[in-house]
Amino acid sequence: MPIYEYKCRSCAHEFEVFVRPRSSAPKCPSCGKANLEQMISLSAVTTPGESKARLQAARKKNRTAYKHQSHEEFVHEQRKHADDEHK
Repeated sequence: MPIYEYKCRSCAHEFEVFVRPRSSAPKCPSCGKANLEQMISLSAVTTPGESKARLQAARKKNRTAYKHQSHEEFVHEQRKHADDEHK
């Protein structure tokens, strides 16, 4: 189901609408009028290379976050152990 971009001719508000089959004509969420101009938008097509690069970047980000979390847990356990020894 496509997402269309519109610009209201009445108030110049730009917005996107998720269009379902047999849905009513869209109205401007800002002023409520249906005097709209459909904008030309770029398609969301990606190549296999782009998809692979995004996946690799996400995996790297997750690994970094996991290392940070593991380090924080280690530090917390060390402090807890040190506090227990001082009691």
